[in-house]
Amino acid sequence: GIVTVKKNSLLARARRPFLGLKSPLARRLAVYALIVGGAASLLFSAVEAIYGYRERLAYLHEEMASIGEVLTPSIVHSLWTFDLVHAKLELESVLARQTVQTVILYQPGQPTQYFGKPLIQEKLERIIPIAYLEPESNQLHDLGTLVLVADLGLARTEAMRVLF
Repeated sequence: GIVTVKKNSLLARARRPFLGLKSPLARRLAVYALIVGGAASLLFSAVEAIYGYRERLAYLHEEMASIGEVLTPSIVHSLWTFDLVHAKLELESVLARQTVQTVILYQPGQPTQYFGKPLIQEKLERIIPIAYLEPESNQLHDLGTLVLVADLGLARTEAMRVLF
């Protein structure tokens, strides 16, 4: 017998040309265009992610330098006058900026003080020496070292969001 094919049946759909293209060459060109377009899109996204990561690193460097410049005189004053409560509040306030995830204060003869995340695997550190210059004698007194730590994993995660 004669086989009749209904308009929307599977057999009717199977006989339609791929992407509405009847020529094998046209189909092949369409597939290549899709592949090349997808690859180009991935390449541009990757380049944008790398550029975004580098921009974020530059921003972190600038921001940490700025925090150090603003924070150092106040911390020096607090440590020199033994106002440890104020010094602790200042160091904890740095964490509110979301740029710095850990603040470490090393003082001679004192236990190391950590604020924020305890251990960060991939990090950017800014080391700031803390010293008091006595105006009368022009003598420099070492008060310790302040370390600001930014989590590079967070910066990478932000850059990877561009890809997905």
